[in-house]
Amino acid sequence: MRIIAHLDMDAFFASVEEKDKPYLKGCPLVVGSDPEEGNGRGVVSTANYLARGYGIHSAMPIKEAWRRSILAKKRGELPVIFISPSFARYEPISRGIFSRIERAIYSKYRREVGNSILIEKTSIDEAYIDLSFLGSYSRAIEFTRFIKEDILRTFELTISVGVSFNKLLAKIASDHSKPNGMIMITEGEAEEFLSKMSVRVMPGVGPKFEQSLNREKIFKMGDIKNIDIKTLFEKFGRRRGEELWNFSRGQDDRILVGGTPARSIGEQDTLPQDVAELCELLPRLYSMAGNIWKRLRNSGYRGCKTIALTVRFSNFTTRSRSRTFGEIISDRRVFERFAVQLLLPFLDSRDNSKGQNIRMIGLRVEKLKA
Repeated sequence: MRIIAHLDMDAFFASVEEKDKPYLKGCPLVVGSDPEEGNGRGVVSTANYLARGYGIHSAMPIKEAWRRSILAKKRGELPVIFISPSFARYEPISRGIFSRIERAIYSKYRREVGNSILIEKTSIDEAYIDLSFLGSYSRAIEFTRFIKEDILRTFELTISVGVSFNKLLAKIASDHSKPNGMIMITEGEAEEFLSKMSVRVMPGVGPKFEQSLNREKIFKMGDIKNIDIKTLFEKFGRRRGEELWNFSRGQDDRILVGGTPARSIGEQDTLPQDVAELCELLPRLYSMAGNIWKRLRNSGYRGCKTIALTVRFSNFTTRSRSRTFGEIISDRRVFERFAVQLLLPFLDSRDNSKGQNIRMIGLRVEKLKA
């Protein structure tokens, strides 16, 4: 019997900020870029549930979040408080939470689990756990309830949980249970549970692909079941068509990839205005490099072997350059020097023949070495 749990911290960044700053509790809160009085050009990292009540959500342009805050204020509601993210604070808490979960499994179920726990951490605030060793849904629910209570007691944070027989349904269940809930979906409940849900709940379905599905009169998961698989292949290709067919029926054979260390650490910065001068870009590049290096070291890594830099031009064209080294880059100053070298071609004819200004800059380290 396969049992998968998906654990997702509730509005994680905002919740940590509220815990650290009790005066924020009860206020609509957005963690993200500086809104700059409605002229900001970044995005929302996360919003607490009061801010979500205004229609604000992750990845929304920060200027739109600001606009919705102003509208709320005009209605006589509380305006949103905007704060910048502090990843150096969030990451140790994330590691502490998931380490505690792993220790709890070993301490409570050492005989059943043996020497290996399969946990796939997919982001700083969520993970899949294979609980098949428990043998029943009732034991899985008992354990996840214990985890929820333990995290609340230890970290003063809430977590939502979905339990099912595959990753697709576990993830959808945890999303559906937010905030601070828990939902279980059994084999017999899966198709009915899914049928009325938007196609957006499926992995890989973003706004553009959702529009493609909508043009074919596919709005809900249940709509897909009315289309034969050959038609799905013709309209969306064999791989995507097969995924649609399977997911709409609650079928998902993706395995958990456990024990995978962080593959990369990076940041990006949307500039207040489009620029093309190195003197204006360097302070932001050095600031990102410093933050990344601190996060890398705090995560237990000595250095990296690949550095990648991305820019988005004023016409929204995005370009990247990267460099992989034979030796580990273990010195921050060396890391900064190579980051600057990667930036320079975007300022001259090598990668910017039309002399466009730069709108966004991103820096990332890969092939991390402990």
